[in-house]
Amino acid sequence: MCCVTHLVLMCSNKTVSTPLVLRKKNGFGGLVFLFLLNRKINRTHEVWLSTKLKVLIVNRKDKSDGLLASHKLTKLICSELNRIYTQMKRGIYVFWCINHFFITQYKKVLNILHKKCYLIDIFLSNIYNIYVLSEDNNKQKEEKKMAKKAKRFISSLLALTMMISSFAMANVSSVFASGNTIDVWDFGGVEESDTSLYTNHITKTTLDNMTEVSDGSSSYKASKGQFETAGDIVIDDGLTLNVVAKDRLYYDIASGNYGTRGYGTNGKGSNAYADGYTADGMFYSNGSGGENRRCVVLNNVTAGDGISVYTGPSNAANSGVEFKYLGTEGEQNDEHIVAGGTQEKVDFIAKYNGSYKVWFDAATNAGKPVINRIVKYNAVAVTGKVDTKATGVSGYSVLFENQTNGVQLNAQVNADGTYTAYLTPGYTYKAILKNAVGFGFTNASRNVTVKLEDVKTGLSNVNLDVEAKNTYVVSGKVLGIDSAYDVSKMVMNFVPEASSNSDTVVAKLDTATLTYSATLEPDVEYTAQFEGINDYEVTANGTVNSSSNVEQDVTVSLKATYAVTGALEGLPSGADVKVLSFTNMADDYNYVGTVNGSKYSVNLRNGSYSVVASVDGYKTSGHVVVDGRANSKNILFVPVIKPTPDVKYSSDIYVGCAGKANNFDTLGEAVAAAKVMNPTSEEQRITIHIAPGTYREQVSIETPYITLAKEGEGEVVLTWYYGIGYKYYSIDGTGYYNEENAFDKFDKKLPQKWGVATYVKNTATGFKAENITFETSFSKYITDEEIVDGVESDGSKAFVRKINSDPTSYDATERATAIIVDADNSEFKNCDFVGSQDTLYTGSIHGYFKDCMIEGNTDYIFGSGNVVFDNCELRFCGYSDKGQSGYLTAARANSMNDYKGYLFRGCIVTQKDGKKHAPEFFGRPWDADAAVTMFNTVLQNSDTIDPTGWTSMSGVNPEVAKYKEMGTVYGNTPVDTTSRVSGTVSTDVNADATAYFNGWTPTYYTSSPEELKFTTAPYFSSKCDVLLPESGYLMECKYDLGTDADASRIIWERVDESGNATVVKVDNAKTNTGYNMVADDVGYYIRATVVGMTADGKSIAPVSITSAKPVVKGSGSVDTDRPSGKIAVFLAGDSTVKDYSAGAINNSGANRVEGSWGEFLGNLLDSSKYAVMDYAEGGRSSKTFLDDGFLDKITNQMYAGDYLFIQFGHNDCAYTYADRYVPIGTPDANGVYPTTEGTYKYYLQKYIDAAKDKGATPVLVTPVSRLYFNADGTIKAHHDDNTSSNDAYVTAVKQLAQENGIECIDMFSITKAMYEDAYKADSTASGEVSNLASRLFAPGEKTHHSKLGGFAVACKLAEQIKGSSLGLASGVVAPSKVTAADDKGYTEFMVMSNGTFTGYDKNPAGVYDESYVDTYWTDFVNDSIAKLKGGSVNPPVEKPVVGDANGDNAVTADDAALVLSYCLAPESTEITEQGIKNANVDKEDGITSKDVAYILQKALDSTFLMPVEQ
Repeated sequence: MCCVTHLVLMCSNKTVSTPLVLRKKNGFGGLVFLFLLNRKINRTHEVWLSTKLKVLIVNRKDKSDGLLASHKLTKLICSELNRIYTQMKRGIYVFWCINHFFITQYKKVLNILHKKCYLIDIFLSNIYNIYVLSEDNNKQKEEKKMAKKAKRFISSLLALTMMISSFAMANVSSVFASGNTIDVWDFGGVEESDTSLYTNHITKTTLDNMTEVSDGSSSYKASKGQFETAGDIVIDDGLTLNVVAKDRLYYDIASGNYGTRGYGTNGKGSNAYADGYTADGMFYSNGSGGENRRCVVLNNVTAGDGISVYTGPSNAANSGVEFKYLGTEGEQNDEHIVAGGTQEKVDFIAKYNGSYKVWFDAATNAGKPVINRIVKYNAVAVTGKVDTKATGVSGYSVLFENQTNGVQLNAQVNADGTYTAYLTPGYTYKAILKNAVGFGFTNASRNVTVKLEDVKTGLSNVNLDVEAKNTYVVSGKVLGIDSAYDVSKMVMNFVPEASSNSDTVVAKLDTATLTYSATLEPDVEYTAQFEGINDYEVTANGTVNSSSNVEQDVTVSLKATYAVTGALEGLPSGADVKVLSFTNMADDYNYVGTVNGSKYSVNLRNGSYSVVASVDGYKTSGHVVVDGRANSKNILFVPVIKPTPDVKYSSDIYVGCAGKANNFDTLGEAVAAAKVMNPTSEEQRITIHIAPGTYREQVSIETPYITLAKEGEGEVVLTWYYGIGYKYYSIDGTGYYNEENAFDKFDKKLPQKWGVATYVKNTATGFKAENITFETSFSKYITDEEIVDGVESDGSKAFVRKINSDPTSYDATERATAIIVDADNSEFKNCDFVGSQDTLYTGSIHGYFKDCMIEGNTDYIFGSGNVVFDNCELRFCGYSDKGQSGYLTAARANSMNDYKGYLFRGCIVTQKDGKKHAPEFFGRPWDADAAVTMFNTVLQNSDTIDPTGWTSMSGVNPEVAKYKEMGTVYGNTPVDTTSRVSGTVSTDVNADATAYFNGWTPTYYTSSPEELKFTTAPYFSSKCDVLLPESGYLMECKYDLGTDADASRIIWERVDESGNATVVKVDNAKTNTGYNMVADDVGYYIRATVVGMTADGKSIAPVSITSAKPVVKGSGSVDTDRPSGKIAVFLAGDSTVKDYSAGAINNSGANRVEGSWGEFLGNLLDSSKYAVMDYAEGGRSSKTFLDDGFLDKITNQMYAGDYLFIQFGHNDCAYTYADRYVPIGTPDANGVYPTTEGTYKYYLQKYIDAAKDKGATPVLVTPVSRLYFNADGTIKAHHDDNTSSNDAYVTAVKQLAQENGIECIDMFSITKAMYEDAYKADSTASGEVSNLASRLFAPGEKTHHSKLGGFAVACKLAEQIKGSSLGLASGVVAPSKVTAADDKGYTEFMVMSNGTFTGYDKNPAGVYDESYVDTYWTDFVNDSIAKLKGGSVNPPVEKPVVGDANGDNAVTADDAALVLSYCLAPESTEITEQGIKNANVDKEDGITSKDVAYILQKALDSTFLMPVEQ
């Protein structure tokens, strides 16, 4: 009979089954059978078979029974095929061994079959008829009978197929040669038009039918375009894609239709690549990849196949594209880095046969990968013959070297010289003859180019001609190796110069005698290289280039080693370190160290080493790096088993609270103790009481029923500094902080979970926090710890994080999360959350936030969950350099079953002062089911929110999300919402918080009272007289609504005499801090309106209160308002005191190159108590400073208790400048200069008097010295009286201070000594020049200091203040976190937060460089700072008590009586001069009954502030 079998094949480029007749003349039946036997049935096949069976029963009424039956039948078929596979495997393998040619071609044949069919559709219709359609009610019995029938039927089919296979062998080669193509898997469904060359495995129809991806219908939980669940997606037998739930599929973007299952549009899905391919979709990873997630497995890969991955990260982080061999023939792990934000065609070449994995490394490169397409360029069979041309060459081998990437592929050479090589198309190769020294391929035949079209037909008749090469022999000895050194693995290679076509030659080496010989080609330079003796390097006669035999000894020497020493930390005293060795990480060489007590030492060559130690109970993960010099590094040991805290349960534990039981130093320690206590119910709740302070630690909380609470006055800040796009030493492989890594400082890694500072895990059910600040410092400030931790961009961020960098700028911003809340039933009250991008993340939880402040710019409240925010401040923090719109929320459903989203009730949206802003958005959807409700929202400004309200994210438009807004107001006026996104504005919003809690009642939640009323009516309070309000003072509006659910609005208005009002500030109950009256308020009334309201919208009639009188001019009406609540330190002086920083009081322009002590004095005073106000101006003398009104500006703001530092002289003595010159006058016989009108001392006295009149303290400062050297290195006398060099103006200042009994700081003598000491220390100083001293001055200057010089002088002045009798002495502090750059932005010096100073010099290019440390001035300033850190030199003088007339250091009724007596009878009342000064409390001239009244009120109420105190 005619041997014809009809089998149904599933064709990869068709959507329906097509019958294909297999005839005996082409032998396909046998190949199909071999395919089945070689490919053991796996889960992939089961899924396919099950799918086919389901198709057959779609029209049955009893679908559920049919589906169950199809599943059982699938199992039956697969089981039977596997049984037959096992029985036949051995026989088939024997059969294969008969024909060598078939063995070499077999895998290629199978690859073709895999491309043409997914799996044989094994007459499923017939099996269906005999099995599934049975209507016998006795199901179990019938199933057994049908199973036997099915097995017999399958076996019969396979036997028939085996018979047909006997005709297969004749045409295997022809099948291979004509059937190969290039495989394309395009995730946008883009097809290659030349189907004779390309096989398109994915079409748009394929993607439309990909049921693993949501089509947006109700049958899916995921949004349209998202993968429903995590797992493997089998595209076909050649490619499997691993996805994570919520990953996305984009396709059909160009048309705008997005297909049945496309997510939408995204620029990454439309990328145009350099090779001409333009994508129309992609697989989009909604997170970082990994070796077993978001990866691709490619099957049926053959050595030589080229794999191209069109990919890149969707975010700013780099993407590490990895290509890993999964088989057993060898190892291949290739990597290519794609820069953040870019996309590339990444090419790999397979070295082995089998399966490969393409994955994306998240450990070192945290890019979120996208894949547009993957192409497999099946290797081309290149065949031909090696023509030895009677040379007699034998035993040789042939390899082909890719001339683009250097990959070498071996050819299979047969005994008759014919060969076959499988080469990647699209490259040119160089054929290399191996193991045939003295012979090689001719230049004319050795280069082979393989084109893409060769994939279809192969490349035949590529003959390689062998020719003899002239050679010579080099021989000799290897000298210099120690006789005791192990040379058993020694190999000697001669490596030819790169431009030659010669091969590397392995020398014949006798390791016993260390003699060698090698046959080399003439006129080629070879370099001797060794393997197996890595401690040695070639030091003489290492190259050879000859045309005749040559003897040449090669000398090697031990590589230089360097002493490495250090301490062994973490070990208990007396620990026995049995082994301490160091393994070179490049070559695994091991070196044993010497241990002496707690110290170690070892000599190592250059390289990186891992530390190996054997100590009972302890381990180390330490490393040592040697880089051409001796090194000292300590090694940390930690217990193998981390000790458990020895604690007993307590409901209250403490952090930083000395004297308390269960007190811990860090929050991490307290959290660990709570975990041991293991509370399991609300009754066992543990409260962790935290003392005020900043706790810089990454904290993870996983224990349920924990409360964090503030203990005492002050702020508790929990903060950390990690951010996305940067890597740190302290991060381990998990992406979190590790003590050992932080200590070791060896390898930097990237953070996980947005660099989270505080992580409340999903096991921490019932978490609470009250009065805590959760912060990420990443986008706020840069810490010493971060710098020490080696913060470094992963390549995706250009912003360099240094101590003086501005992390609040737009370009510096990246994702950094203050807190992740994954714990259900979590609640927060009066907490602050501080960040910029991704500040607060909520998982699929039920949560509650009350009276909180959440700050950020981009998506700063993001995640899922049913979360209610009551009476919160939602603050956009802005950027330092430009206004940029931000997004309050980025919500997503994330498949949460009872998802309702975010509900904001009675919250206020603000924009942070002092930063730049643009109109903001309420949010953008993280997925299409995002839900956010804004109810009764208050806007700080009418334009705070963009008119549209909402915007899109990653192709998801706000119209599809569940966004609702109701009751938004500015002041008490509804906001115009006519331009809002369609469907988002509502008049009926469900603002019931309990609907979000799912039966849970938060402790901090308070429902509205039945009757709402003011229990205390609104009233004004101020430190000024509320009956006569003054600008510069804070006016507060106080009230009590009688409920903890208060979400009232407070509207502040400026009202004129006619009643016209302008809104000047809007608050809610959370932000009700009052209104600071300014100069523009002068002449207007201030009105506050309180709209009493609860978070759920219950309200009462508004109540307004208005100031009794208009605002009058106060301290807030001058050019520069003094900071409130601080003592002002005013500076009056010339250019040597002026603040040259950008935006200073008298420098509105950019930062200048000059510096002064005045610019930096504020860094040396307690900023919480003192504020330096530097009014010094260049070119001014003591007279012209007065004439230009600068002293008036100072005294207009000056209060009792302030300070005025006065330094003039440089311009006063400049007699050649008539406009500024102030004569000093002629001294008397005792050398005392006059104070007559018009003289230097006359004008200085005016400053002293002005300060005293205000109750402030004047301080005279002698003018700093100029850099005027004599030839001997001493400073010339200057500031003279124009008669001789006598420093007359300096002397006059000292005299005037003595005459007035005030402090004088002699900065002339101090700076003079600084310069002269530097001259002595300067080995290059000569004549009138010292480069070391000149470092204190701006370029080309001898008068004006540099930034470093200004800071150094400021430190010396601070020393003098600290040692003085001034009350200010107690306010002197060591500096912290100070940096200064010159006018070009180059850093001159830096002070870390611990007070350590480093000054920098200029490099050869003439710019300040942080690698050029000025050691002299660094040591000088650090010595000064050390003195500032010490105790006071002299105890500060007690400050007089204001109102204390009788001198008993208290204000009592006795003082009021004494002052009253003085008013009535001053002559007969005994009161001291100081008592009279203390009694003048009303800031007016003279002592009156008003002073008596104020003092008496103070005596009765100590909280009352008298005018002088205000």
